[in-house]
Amino acid sequence: MRATWFTLPLLFAPALATAASTGFSITNLAPASNLLPPGTDSVAVSFNTSEATTCGWSLNFGTPLSSMTPLEAQPTASHQGLVTGLSTDTRVLNVVYIQCAADPTFTGYLQYRDVPARNGNFPRIGSIWVGWYVWTTVPAQAEQIQLFLGAGIDAADTATIRNAEPSVIVMPSFNATSQTDPTQVLPDDYYLYDVNGNKIQNWPTPGSYLLNLTKPEVAAFLANEAYQYLVTNNLAYDGIFWDNVYLSISWYTTDVFGNPVEISSNNDGIPDAPATLDAAWRAGVELEFQTFRQLAPNAYMSGHLGQIPPDPGELAVFNGDSLVFDAVNVREGVLPFSSLWQTYNEWFSAGRQPGIAMVQSSPPNQIA
Repeated sequence: MRATWFTLPLLFAPALATAASTGFSITNLAPASNLLPPGTDSVAVSFNTSEATTCGWSLNFGTPLSSMTPLEAQPTASHQGLVTGLSTDTRVLNVVYIQCAADPTFTGYLQYRDVPARNGNFPRIGSIWVGWYVWTTVPAQAEQIQLFLGAGIDAADTATIRNAEPSVIVMPSFNATSQTDPTQVLPDDYYLYDVNGNKIQNWPTPGSYLLNLTKPEVAAFLANEAYQYLVTNNLAYDGIFWDNVYLSISWYTTDVFGNPVEISSNNDGIPDAPATLDAAWRAGVELEFQTFRQLAPNAYMSGHLGQIPPDPGELAVFNGDSLVFDAVNVREGVLPFSSLWQTYNEWFSAGRQPGIAMVQSSPPNQIA
């Protein structure tokens, strides 16, 4: 099998580096399993081996080393070469198999899939939050949607939709500033605390607390979580939609239940000075997105960013914003149409390309 449909369960490690029974190992496989730009049919790979040897690669499962494409003629412990012939079909997960003469029974694996190009002419149809409902109730309608944000559609159903519409863009939702999975147990110092030493709950869902983005390790953790989610789902998705993006946090003075909150980011009982807190928080949020962009340079990124006009730092790493209340605010006379128009167009002219900004519909503000 040269290319694997990504509806299969996860069978391969994204960058296997475990030593074989002989003690031989393949490490530092790069680039790590990842999404590739549209139309990419080759990738330059590199890795190290625990001893000098010759190695080869194949896109076909079960290929013996003798039939693989060789990477070098002379034994070495540092390997590099161009893997060619990758499928550019967005429905195909390419699996690169690597074996070496020192132990041909040991195989390293890498996985790649090309993301779709921005799709279709206007009008383009996007969906946020309710994609799973459309898919489960009117599947034929789901196949006409070109951009899914936070759809709640699993990898297998995403593959089914992509089989019908190869250019569809599907991005699961990740919380940028609190736990995406409230059941996940994190280190105590990853949470943001108030002056009384309490975690700060920001959604009614039990276990949903703000994380301490003033700490670089928390920012790196969230970015890595999102990247690992893409890999463990066999790269079925095209990127990440980041919800709850806040570039400041001093405004957060009550929790989700209306209880007063004074933030103490050091958890020492001393309230933070607003300007100092916001500067450290913003640096952490920016680090989070920059880190994810380094881990998944070709993944699409969208979010609820809420900046009018767009923030220059976000334009550099995001492909688009999902504009939540702007259209309603224009209708209700609290935002000039020119501001909405400028913000929307700036994502296509100054944001990371290709631009995928979306305008959301909403009920009137007093209802929504």
